[in-house]
Amino acid sequence: VSVQRLRPDGTQLVQSADRSSTVKLRLLPDSAQGTAVSMVTTVLNLPHLTRRLGTAKQPVVSNVIQATLYSGGERLDAASSGQPAAEVLLLIPHSRISGQLRHRCLLAPEFLSPSGCRVAVELSSPTVTACLCRHLSSFAVTVLPGTAWLGVETHRLWRLHSEPLRILTWICLSVSIVCLLLTSITYIVVRMQTPMADKSIATLHRVHRSLCLALMLGQALFLAAFQPLDATPIAACKLLSVLTLYALLCAFCWLLCEGLMYTHSLVIVLPRVDSAFAKVKFWHYCLASGVAPLLIVLPTAALRPEQLIQTEADASADSGGLLRPSVCWLSGDHGVSFAFIGPAMAVCLVNLCLFAVIMRRLAGTRSDAADAVGGSAATSASLRLSYLSRQMKVTATLACLLGLTWLLGLMFLFAETHLFIVAQYLFTLLNGLQGCFIFATQVCAHKRVREDWEKFLIDGRRTPGSLRRLLEQRRNARLSAPGSGSTPANKAQQGRLRQPLLPPQGQQQQQLYLPYEGDARYLVDK
Repeated sequence: VSVQRLRPDGTQLVQSADRSSTVKLRLLPDSAQGTAVSMVTTVLNLPHLTRRLGTAKQPVVSNVIQATLYSGGERLDAASSGQPAAEVLLLIPHSRISGQLRHRCLLAPEFLSPSGCRVAVELSSPTVTACLCRHLSSFAVTVLPGTAWLGVETHRLWRLHSEPLRILTWICLSVSIVCLLLTSITYIVVRMQTPMADKSIATLHRVHRSLCLALMLGQALFLAAFQPLDATPIAACKLLSVLTLYALLCAFCWLLCEGLMYTHSLVIVLPRVDSAFAKVKFWHYCLASGVAPLLIVLPTAALRPEQLIQTEADASADSGGLLRPSVCWLSGDHGVSFAFIGPAMAVCLVNLCLFAVIMRRLAGTRSDAADAVGGSAATSASLRLSYLSRQMKVTATLACLLGLTWLLGLMFLFAETHLFIVAQYLFTLLNGLQGCFIFATQVCAHKRVREDWEKFLIDGRRTPGSLRRLLEQRRNARLSAPGSGSTPANKAQQGRLRQPLLPPQGQQQQQLYLPYEGDARYLVDK
């Protein structure tokens, strides 16, 4: 038994006589009404009691810890006043080994009810469980066999890898932000003014640019939100969390716009729907992508302002509370984190369905084109090999532009222990480098963009003379190389291979935009 008079601020850290169990208590306002308050803690090592309280499915693996408040000779707890008098943080050691199973903090005598208590995994270990409760009662730890997902062992491994993951996140997002900035500058500087670049392609390029800007802003705010919060005010942290949520939801809205535009370019579902979709302008996309996130962000900030930041348990004696802010991002309490997870996964699942439709359409288009060209067996095999390589390119391009890599977040619902850590690394690499993938597919691998950049730098007045001469040499070497299309024979062959495929008489014609072909467009049989 340990008796301790509380400090004037209503907090106290108390250890049991054998130094095994620790209790930190924070007195709630108006609990003591200005009178002196004392706390009595008791550790009951009663094996027969713990065996009787536990069940076969939820065995008790700790001693029973009691915490009681007294003020003027009267008890201050939920049983006497009807309202919780204090918040309590208990570090309860395990009396026997429980392996990697999931632990729960339960109350006695209502031992099967975890109401008002949760496990503070950031302070727990395989031998100690930290319980954070809003009740004063008797507490113990039970174990749920066969449920190791996100248990103490998983969080222990996550803490071991948290620093490498943090460094990897910084590197990936920093490189991604630079690549997104370069991609945005490319879409501003390089304008594709060709006879085949119609309004739909110009709109698609604007959507690309808006996606890059929204994703770049979201990633920059995300890096700022996950910094140490020693000197960050709580109000500023909540504002940063709201801005980060809004920017990322805007990015997912633009990802959905990408999927809808590509599907509209390749597939006609219903004539009326297609004709209505053709009337959609770029400002319609801007309006939808700017307003839709507000419908989620504003109610979340108004209804759950305290859950806009993540907190962790604090067992230090110097602090005046049981919780301290950890990062400026949505908390998992009361399901607030689903304000981001829900819309993000919904957009990814819709884009996955659109991706399947687009790939099926492109597969039929390419195979029909290869069969229609005809020629020798070697030519047909060469065309089919080219078709497979381009199919791989378009798969990578669309998966990146539609944000399908975010679906890896579903692995966290089923992963545990080491698989959970592997999923963390994959998620960090693929989604942290999303800007790099966009830059690689939309700038580096885009022949026409490279040529327009080359022309822009050669014609630019501020381009250094050495760089201009180098670019002119490369362009002349490329134009004079065999098979480059500069000779009449090669031009005639290219004209035959790029001949539009005309459908039979009376059938509908549709222009298809193939993203891996740049601005090239073909007429195919619909």
